[in-house]
Amino acid sequence: MNEQSCLFCKIILHQIPSYIIYEDEHTIAFLDIMPVDKGHTLVVPKIHSTNFINTNDEIISFVNITAKKVAKRIEIQLNTSAINFISNNGILVGQTIEHYHLHIIPKYSSNSGLQLPKNQIVVDSKKLTTLQKKLKIN
Repeated sequence: MNEQSCLFCKIILHQIPSYIIYEDEHTIAFLDIMPVDKGHTLVVPKIHSTNFINTNDEIISFVNITAKKVAKRIEIQLNTSAINFISNNGILVGQTIEHYHLHIIPKYSSNSGLQLPKNQIVVDSKKLTTLQKKLKIN
């Protein structure tokens, strides 16, 4: 996908309708039109980048600063203190638009919003040590 065909780039350029709740020179935040719950918001950098891993660190910082502002507003205005911050990186985990974005998903009860699976895998210490050696950054 390129910038000309990117849905989020079109929102950034105000070429298609959206429900913008915050905008500055680096980011834009708008309500998700298919929300998990009330107040589900997307924070998007104005510079096109396909996903979190491919995005410049400075841009990620701008997105996080905006996400914090938006989340504080959601907390106050929608009366919740439980919020998921999620960025899907790749189709396998649910990324449907190839433009880095951060979901802000408020929760209002244990039955609302997004809840990560509670099923966890059991891994022994030998496997964890092997994995640690493989992933350790020096």
